[in-house]
Amino acid sequence: MKSAQQRLTLRAQIIRMRDAGASVSTISRQLGICRSTVRNWLQRWEESGNLLDMPRGGGPRKTTAEEDRRIVEEIRRTPVTNAITVHDQLQLNVSARTVRRRLHESSYHHRVPAVKERLEERHRDARLQFVQRYAQEDLSFWARVIFSDEKTFHITTHGHLRCWRVNGTQYSRQSINEVARSGHVTCNVWVWMHLHGIEELTEIEGRFYRQPVPGGIGRGDAAFSAGNGSALS
Repeated sequence: MKSAQQRLTLRAQIIRMRDAGASVSTISRQLGICRSTVRNWLQRWEESGNLLDMPRGGGPRKTTAEEDRRIVEEIRRTPVTNAITVHDQLQLNVSARTVRRRLHESSYHHRVPAVKERLEERHRDARLQFVQRYAQEDLSFWARVIFSDEKTFHITTHGHLRCWRVNGTQYSRQSINEVARSGHVTCNVWVWMHLHGIEELTEIEGRFYRQPVPGGIGRGDAAFSAGNGSALS
């Protein structure tokens, strides 16, 4: 939860960036706040020249500063979750809706996490070695190279995952749902591309098996064989 001084400083930054010619989208991205918040404070400034909090009506605040801090800390620790789980985990004497409001006040939003294959250090090392090995090759070399990849689509039982994050952090490590190659297989596909274009997507029956390819480059210098053929990779 931001203090009154921090909120006022943020609003002043919005006005300064706008006066410097920045767009609403640029301000939103650089400050990590939603575009509607930027537009609201720009409108308030134009209408009244006031960036202070307005007097609030209604009853007293339902959570303490300590509870607000614990809510945000729980989301930072485990962002792929929901307000009900946070409420139950912290045993708060408020509704899940209040938990959502506190997170929104702290600029956290419930988004669909980016999905990436789980990479180990050996994968990162192999990619770096590939770049270092072939970075100086010219177009005549790459014109003789075929790139290919395979994908296994499968069903899962976890449903649609969502995570709490601030704007501009979609691809941060904690906001990514890293997946392993597991689950109930429904469809295997393979596609390849070269310097002059992309070829057709091919459905593969059976399972992929890794086999060495003489003279191959890239990920393991291998082919992936299936029940009805094989594919260079």
